Amino acid sequence: MRIILKNLIITLLCCLVAGFCMAQDNLNRIDKNGKKQGPWKKYEKGVLVYEGQFVNDVPQGTFKYYYPNGKLKSVSEFVTGVSKVNVTTYHENGNVASKGTFINQQKDGKWKYFNDKNVLLSEENYKLGKKNGAFVTYSVEGYKLKEEMYANDQLNGECKSYYEKEELFTVSHYINGKLNGEMVTYYPGKIPSQKGLYYNGLRTGAWEVYDSKGQIRITEEYDKNGHLLKKYIYLYANEHPQKINQNLIAYFQKKGETKTVAILKNGNKIEATESLTTIVQWLDMLEFVKITPKLYAEMSCVRGYKNIDAQSVRVLLKPALEYDVIAEGEDAASIRSLFATGEIKEN
Repeated sequence: MRIILKNLIITLLCCLVAGFCMAQDNLNRIDKNGKKQGPWKKYEKGVLVYEGQFVNDVPQGTFKYYYPNGKLKSVSEFVTGVSKVNVTTYHENGNVASKGTFINQQKDGKWKYFNDKNVLLSEENYKLGKKNGAFVTYSVEGYKLKEEMYANDQLNGECKSYYEKEELFTVSHYINGKLNGEMVTYYPGKIPSQKGLYYNGLRTGAWEVYDSKGQIRITEEYDKNGHLLKKYIYLYANEHPQKINQNLIAYFQKKGETKTVAILKNGNKIEATESLTTIVQWLDMLEFVKITPKLYAEMSCVRGYKNIDAQSVRVLLKPALEYDVIAEGEDAASIRSLFATGEIKEN
């Protein structure tokens, strides 16, 4: 009985070895025409890189690719050879990283991308390798951050961006990759902060800027070539807006804690019932300069300075004010920096 059992075990082992050898003979087989046929495994330095099936040198069915540590990296489903391939990639923790389809080795249809915690980060749409349709980006909390529309690889249509929790930040419109049509940006709470029109990527017509209360603060007028023609600043007197051409303004002067006076270049004055601090945040500091904490001047009105000592200068202004204007500390240094030739010598 023992002899019969021993012979049976030997026979089974021989069959297993023979089967293994036959399987190995069928692996990585190249026919007489030099084409890959049947199951295939590729190794680099003893590590499996991929495995799959070939028919006449063309991948067929499922191919699996691996990280150097042996974990699954991606799976490709060859639907019709290499002309249509469904692909899923993986993070090393096993969660899906991306999935989509290639047509003729180009992205086609919807593609999705995920982080290693399986959270959807973006969705993209392609047609034979070119962006076509919606491109959406998400936060890790699952809220939209950006929505863009493409046609033939260029931005086309309405595009949006968001603050946290899908609160609207910007709405813009594109034609063939260029901004065209209305663009609006918002404060939190969907209060407009800026709006205007684009034409072929250039600002055109009137652009308006608002504060967080919804009050208009600036209007800029552009020609069809995107050149700024005029800029208006709004000062409020008891909540009533006063529109002033910026080119006419010489100075903004503090008058008490809650009032400001705009002094025009012709000497006229316009009073606002709001603080200088409030108004200054709407000034372009390439066009205005701080002289003292109580006075800001339009650049062309600053004609020079006279040194008083290392820390202070007397500022020469035109039109002149009814008192000597003394800038000190950082304000004095700022005035000096405007004039490369040094102080102005008076007669």
